Amino acid sequence: MNYYLQQIGSQAENEHCSLFLINYDGLVKANPREMDEVRWLTFEDLSNWFEMEQQQCTPWFAEAFRRMMRPQAG
Repeated sequence: MNYYLQQIGSQAENEHCSLFLINYDGLVKANPREMDEVRWLTFEDLSNWFEMEQQQCTPWFAEAFRRMMRPQAG
């Protein structure tokens, strides 16, 4: 998903957001310069958290997650 938001003046956000659902039980080696926190959640737990805490999400994650939750045509 591509996300673009024109802000005041010449400022803008232009993001590409990919969400992946995986099954994994290995070690995660997170780069602390790239992320503040890592959490393992089931899809159900993530959905419940998102319903309660959307304000903690970036706008582009929220939109990508909403799109992922929509039923697929076909």
